[in-house]
Amino acid sequence: MFKSNQRNFNDIIPADFSATPYTDKQLSTSVLTSGQGYQRPVRQKNVQRIIDEFNPMLLDPIIVNFRGGKYYVIDGQHRIVAIKRMNNGGDCMVQCKVLNGLSYEEEAMLYHKLDAGKKRLSLADDTRARAESGEDLDVKEIQRAMRLAGFCWNFDKAGSGSANNVNAVRAVLNAHKLLGYEQFYRMLRLIRKTWDGKPSSLSSYIISGAALFIHTYEKDMDDKLFVRQLAKCQPEEIVSRGKTDGSTRNQALKYAKVILDRYNYTLCKGRLPYKFEG
Repeated sequence: MFKSNQRNFNDIIPADFSATPYTDKQLSTSVLTSGQGYQRPVRQKNVQRIIDEFNPMLLDPIIVNFRGGKYYVIDGQHRIVAIKRMNNGGDCMVQCKVLNGLSYEEEAMLYHKLDAGKKRLSLADDTRARAESGEDLDVKEIQRAMRLAGFCWNFDKAGSGSANNVNAVRAVLNAHKLLGYEQFYRMLRLIRKTWDGKPSSLSSYIISGAALFIHTYEKDMDDKLFVRQLAKCQPEEIVSRGKTDGSTRNQALKYAKVILDRYNYTLCKGRLPYKFEG
């Protein structure tokens, strides 16, 4: 049996959840359900680090919510895997803080706040948790635009390289922040119509370049002309040419300049002037 260090509950739980009723319980790992959608996948290097540095006196209790007759692990799935591995793969009793009756969305928000407080979430993990909580309006807007455009926004590498799967997280967040919902959705539609969900068209390079291009030429560009002109080249060409541009350190600008060049290619009418800053 593994014991926790018995830290005060309020030292673990964020202030806006600290009034939630809870009980201290010893539960078997066999009754604990992990792997919720808001959680990052179990990473073996994290499990091994816990094993290598294991000290039962420093082990925080597992944070659990009792919902629908099951115990759902909110925080502690890596600890559970590590403890079971040290127990030769068998189930064992662990100290838990058990909350009661939180909704799935509240679990996701609590998970996000717990891990954000530990300063260990990657941007992808943080965004996944915010998406599952349903409370982040920006993330909800992005997901809605993705669905309408026929794309799936993934937060890990599971769908990397597959058609219609967008794995770029930072570039997507930055594009939405720069453009706002309507123009962000416009960008996604144009990428869809131009390259039909080709994986290379959904890279951070193309998204960041397209976002800056649309932000700069929002009122001047012609969407049908964009699709017709850019469809003549492959996304790989845009990326390759952008990477060789040594005139600027602005990564989005490198690719936006290539998009502008391809937009204007062979045009006599409707050419766009250079308006980028930098």
